[in-house]
Amino acid sequence: MYKYPGRGTTIVFDQPLAARKLPPPKTLKNLITEAMKFHDYLAEDTQRTFFDASREFKVTRSWISQLMKIANALPTNFLKDMKSCTDQTTIKRFSGKTLMHIAKLKTPQERQTTINNLLSDSASI
Repeated sequence: MYKYPGRGTTIVFDQPLAARKLPPPKTLKNLITEAMKFHDYLAEDTQRTFFDASREFKVTRSWISQLMKIANALPTNFLKDMKSCTDQTTIKRFSGKTLMHIAKLKTPQERQTTINNLLSDSASI
């Protein structure tokens, strides 16, 4: 007799039930790609506002504001490199919280140093 827990207890007398399929691993979104998408949309027409972009992409204005701060503050060479990045560990390393922290740094040199440190840490792992 085989007993399986769940919403209701399932009891099978002759054979065990088939193994449950595991959900696919979670893939993280590349926030730089999303930020550049919003940046390009707003750059196409100077009359567009964050409100227009929020209606177009069905996200909140605050989310667009945060991503635009990231897109405007970070170095362009880093944005170009990260825009095409598909490595999940690098994308996880540069999460939204980390990118906002880097964007809030005062000088471009501080931002570049922090980015280089994070990239060298992820390369050594």
